[in-house]
Amino acid sequence: EEALRQANLVVENSPVVLFRWKAAEGWPVELVSENVIQFGYTPEELLSGEVSYASLVHPGDLKRVAHEVQEHSASGVNSFRQEYRIITKDGKVCWVDDRTVIERDSDGQITHYQGIVIDITKRKLAEKELQEYRDRLEEIIKERTAELTAANEQLKQEITERRWIEKALLESEKQYRELFENAIIGIYKSTPDGKIVAANPTLVKMLGYSSFEELTKHNLEKEKFMSYERSSFKEILKQDGEIIGLESKWIRKDGSARHVVENAKAIRDKNGEIIYYEGTVEDITKQKKLEANIQELREELVHVSRVTTMGELVASLAHEINQPLTAILSNAQVAQRFLDGNAPNLDELSEILSDIVKDNKRAVEVITKLRALLKKDVVNFRPLDINEAVEEIIFFVQSDMERKNVAIATELVADIPLILGDRVQLQQVILNLIMNGAEAMADTEPALRKLIIRTEKQDEQNVKVAVQDLGTGFNVDTIEHMFDSFYTTKSKGMGMGLWISRSIIEVHKGLLQAENNSDKGATFWFVIPVGKLEVN
Repeated sequence: EEALRQANLVVENSPVVLFRWKAAEGWPVELVSENVIQFGYTPEELLSGEVSYASLVHPGDLKRVAHEVQEHSASGVNSFRQEYRIITKDGKVCWVDDRTVIERDSDGQITHYQGIVIDITKRKLAEKELQEYRDRLEEIIKERTAELTAANEQLKQEITERRWIEKALLESEKQYRELFENAIIGIYKSTPDGKIVAANPTLVKMLGYSSFEELTKHNLEKEKFMSYERSSFKEILKQDGEIIGLESKWIRKDGSARHVVENAKAIRDKNGEIIYYEGTVEDITKQKKLEANIQELREELVHVSRVTTMGELVASLAHEINQPLTAILSNAQVAQRFLDGNAPNLDELSEILSDIVKDNKRAVEVITKLRALLKKDVVNFRPLDINEAVEEIIFFVQSDMERKNVAIATELVADIPLILGDRVQLQQVILNLIMNGAEAMADTEPALRKLIIRTEKQDEQNVKVAVQDLGTGFNVDTIEHMFDSFYTTKSKGMGMGLWISRSIIEVHKGLLQAENNSDKGATFWFVIPVGKLEVN
């Protein structure tokens, strides 16, 4: 009886809904588990006949589902599996994985269908997101296509397989016990003082022990099994009664760590005292590694875009470097002629040497700043003066803008609050917006080409940076897609600049937008929060 109660509790707190319905029109429900409430319906609504199972199926899928059920039933198979959409009580659409067992009487006639229904909406969304992300990266980083494809396939498999219990749940204690023994996630039961009362084989193996008996020799209270403080864990369970989605690290027998997601619930006696905890532990170590892989590829993509943009400025940058180097050479030649003379003027010679030192420092400054922008490095969030970041980028683009007859004006608010951000990545965003603004004025008369760069304190929590041009602006269709990857209205370029810029701003918990000016041209602006910023 205790094992049955424990198994029932596991089902009620799992995403797996048990169903049994008659082989009749509308598939009237005869049995359903309590956790059907996750779809908005109570068991009573289904068992009373008020709601049939067929009425849950999305109208766009019902004909297909019914046809497949008919085909499977006629083929003589004992079980089958379907994926389709259902409509929850509040009108939302959910994807489900339906694993059905066919019941037949002694004459072989089908009387009922029973099985489990699992909400796979997150998996479907994850698969769609992964596909979109893979398409973006494959187009940019050709040499890493194979690696990215493998990583995405592995991540898709991890997300698809995780959280779902593969064993069909039936009403008997034996089948509930099989769920506990064969679940792909760890299940445990422990006392408040740290004694391990129950643990399924998955959890035992996850922690690197050879048997449950070996695991029970250890105490969760006295030994450091988790990366979090157990006292805090117990306090939350005391106050809230449950913990959902707690990510942490659990320490294995050999000392290595596994990334896990833990769900736990406090079980109380009739007096309200906690007698033990029950919970599930899911190993997400592989997923964490794959997520780190994708993050590394994303940073590679950002770096490639930055190098590409800087490549467009090569002529201007060469001018900025050549100018002080030419001055150094000229001054050195003059100094050499002075020294070759009979009576060199030491004052003039000192002045020449001072000019050489000044020009050398200028060349070094250009090269140092250029190296900082081109350097491939990890994202580094530090206190940052956004005005200084803007001025450094203007230093780089000034010559290029002069060559394109584009005047740059700045309206930078003094004493602007510091933000926490990655200097190079935010400068990449500013650079992209300046280059886009200049290109937008290619058909504007040279005398009217002007970029205005503004910074302001939008409110107590945010700093705003805006780049305004006097170009042609953009139409409604363009504004709807301009931040999509690979979308461009230019004859050259891949359409990644604005998409990458928005992704950088989103990592900074900010917002990047664009709007047409009231008179002429367009303004691109982004907002970054000030103060403490937590970055995942």
